Amino acid sequence: MENFYDLTEEYDASHQLILSDSVPHSEIPAIMDTCQVGMIGYGRELGRASLPNRLFEYMSRGLAIMAPTYSPLIREIIEKYDIGICCDFEDPQSIANGIEWFQDNPDLVSAMGKRSREAFLRDFSWDAEFSKLLDQMGQGIRNRD
Repeated sequence: MENFYDLTEEYDASHQLILSDSVPHSEIPAIMDTCQVGMIGYGRELGRASLPNRLFEYMSRGLAIMAPTYSPLIREIIEKYDIGICCDFEDPQSIANGIEWFQDNPDLVSAMGKRSREAFLRDFSWDAEFSKLLDQMGQGIRNRD
C-alpha cells in the first residue's frame, strides 16, 4: 500500500492538508486557526453514536466541517446550522469528493466557517450550556419539593 504522504504529493494535495505526528493538545488551537475545514473521519462503528468534542472544537475555531454521513448526531448539527458536508469515511472516493467540494467552493466554506463559530457561541459554548444546566438543576430541585 502506498504511503499516504506520497499520495498527497502525487495528487498535488500536500499544500491543502496538514499531516503531522502527534501534537500536544495545547498546540491544537493554533493549528486549527490556520485551517478552513475540520474533518471528523470516523468509521461506521464509532460514528453511529458519536458526538465528539472535536466537533465543538472545530466550531469554536470557525471551521467548516466534513463529517460522516452515518453519524446522526453530528449530521443533525451540520445540517441544522449549514456548517459543512457529510461523506462516507469508509469510501475513499466519497472522501475525495468531499475534499474537492471544499476546494471548489471557497466562498461557501468561508460562510460555513462563520456560521460554525456563531452557532458555537450562541448554542454550544460553556456560557450557553451553563444556562441550560442551571435551568435543569433548578427544575430538579423544584420537582423534589
